[in-house]
Amino acid sequence: MRKTKEKLYVFIIFIVVNVFFACKAEVVKAKEVKYPDCIVAEEQPVITGDMLRYYYQNETQVRIKGNGYNILLNGSDICNYENELQTKIEVRRIEQGIVFTVNCGKQLCGDLRLEFEQYAGDNLYLYNASKDKYELLEAMDSSGLYITQGGMYLLTEKREVDSVAKRATFIGGMFVIVGLIIGYIGMRKRYLFW
Repeated sequence: MRKTKEKLYVFIIFIVVNVFFACKAEVVKAKEVKYPDCIVAEEQPVITGDMLRYYYQNETQVRIKGNGYNILLNGSDICNYENELQTKIEVRRIEQGIVFTVNCGKQLCGDLRLEFEQYAGDNLYLYNASKDKYELLEAMDSSGLYITQGGMYLLTEKREVDSVAKRATFIGGMFVIVGLIIGYIGMRKRYLFW
């Protein structure tokens, strides 16, 4: 009976040690996985959560080269590596500038810097679906566009002014002019009919 207990204890210790070393070996294998720092968008359409976790843990900067654009992602800027990143960006030219969609409208894993090779623009607008219009985000500089959320964007060289704002300004100006004319007539009323 005593030998059976000793054998049982040895067997349990043996299993615990093997499980411990097996888990440790898997952790080492997981750390050995290395993802590239430069990705071609056509070859890698999605950056997975595992890749994003690797870039976040190693604070690696990743350059994604697409057709006419580059995406720069710093590992230190990744906030949620469970949000996969779609690397393909569809770019369309329209009358006002160019329209492009980042990450198919889904939430981003963190802040991105987007550089276009063939397109230029100073004003970046984000499409607001609830208002059905583009809203100005910021005026851009030459270092690239800083994208903080997924969605449809408009990049233009000239600043788009909302037609409602134009109308409101025109109507307000007309009220001011009419008010000045009425005020002038009211002040000079006694001299008008002499």
